[in-house]
Amino acid sequence: MKVWLATTDGALEAALGAVLGAPAHGLRTFGEAAAVGAALDREVPDLVVLDAREPQSGSLEVASRVRVHPLGSTVVLLALCDSPGTAAALLAEGVDDVTTSLAPSALGDRLLVCERRHVERAALAERRDAGRDAASALRDVVAHLPDYIVTIDRAERIVFASRGGPGGEPEELVGGLAVDHLAPEQRDKFRTAFAAALATGQVQSYEADSHGLPWAVRVVPVHHGSEVVGVTLIASDLSERRRMEAQVRRTDRIAALGTLAAGLAHEINNPLGYVMLNLTYLQRRCGEALALDHETAWLRDAHGRLESTLEGVERIRRIVHDLRVFSRGDDGPLGAVDVVAVLDSAVNVLDGAIRHRARLVRSYADAPFAWGHQARLAQVFVNVLLNAVQALPEGGPELGEITVSAEADARGRAVVTIADTGEGIAPEVLGRIFDPFFTTKASGVGTGLGLWICERILAELGGEIAVASEPGRGTRVTVVLPAVRTPGATSAPPEGDRA
Repeated sequence: MKVWLATTDGALEAALGAVLGAPAHGLRTFGEAAAVGAALDREVPDLVVLDAREPQSGSLEVASRVRVHPLGSTVVLLALCDSPGTAAALLAEGVDDVTTSLAPSALGDRLLVCERRHVERAALAERRDAGRDAASALRDVVAHLPDYIVTIDRAERIVFASRGGPGGEPEELVGGLAVDHLAPEQRDKFRTAFAAALATGQVQSYEADSHGLPWAVRVVPVHHGSEVVGVTLIASDLSERRRMEAQVRRTDRIAALGTLAAGLAHEINNPLGYVMLNLTYLQRRCGEALALDHETAWLRDAHGRLESTLEGVERIRRIVHDLRVFSRGDDGPLGAVDVVAVLDSAVNVLDGAIRHRARLVRSYADAPFAWGHQARLAQVFVNVLLNAVQALPEGGPELGEITVSAEADARGRAVVTIADTGEGIAPEVLGRIFDPFFTTKASGVGTGLGLWICERILAELGGEIAVASEPGRGTRVTVVLPAVRTPGATSAPPEGDRA
């Protein structure tokens, strides 16, 4: 224990040293009490023994200075005094104990009491510091939460605010009435929940629109023993959740439309078969009549019209087939897929949209069959093609170009590239295009799920997708898929062949 002694009496120093066993206990003697006060600025002892037997000893000033020192809470003060009046004054100033005897036994007893008191105070200070650090860390965490957290007493006054808001900074909110910082139309809701929380001790919840934002508010009772002494109000911004809920609803509608499209395609396909059979029969009979020199103007015209009608119906048949592939709910087993055929199907589904905005350029090399599923890959290609179409300006095909290509890379994998000459993607946006619900399109145009879904589908198939873009220079999307060695393969390719 570090002990300081303020005295000019050598007998007191010797007696104290004998009891402490100095220098093992670190006894340091100051010739006058004022020197103790000056030394406090450099270090803090465990025990200070003051010789207050002289009227002008300065012991009262030292005791006062120790007690107001930032680190003085753990210091124990022991005074040697022979005057009851002086002893009372010292105790009132914060001295812990007073002794009148220099006898080793009496002095030893007092020092033992002082040492125990110092140990208790040091432990208490350590716990207090730990609690203060924990409270500070908790305040830092609370301050960085997205929610507003405000503690309010029974008089509706704010005693804590996690962060500032429309009503001001946290320190400006404390002490004010909570209702003064609420929109007028929300005060009744708050007061109803506040009163219910105080009366029942149960958490109350409500939703409110305030300052142009939707909020979910929880009013949590604060208990002290069995008494409710206030509430903690937790307000959470619902904007993101509402946006995601709207996106999910839109996605559900899209899924429902897919199911509807699959049903319509199935219903259309049957009568379409009859139409094609009858048209083919009529065209054949017209051809036979013409071959027998029964040529007339109306027959030639009918034959030509039947031929163009058959071309249109064949186009409808292809679209219905591709629509059924794209909207098929049951993916079925994985296997070898002709990526060129699937890519063409995706182009057919979007042919009308493409023809109004861009020239379509196909470049198919010797692309291998890929491991996957026709419907899933069709969904990927349609999503990417739709993004390419929407990146181009309206006004005619001469304003833009979309290039689709399929080939094998150096590792033999199937590589599909879809490029457009649209407006491109800004660098700060490019890193977020695969985030769910992220979109730069106008409200109602995009869900922000297209590329996220594509990435997930390809990851499940062992493939990958990459996007390269530059503002004003267009965008290039590359899809890489593991190849299969034979078109009829029903087992996955080796891991080394995967993307």
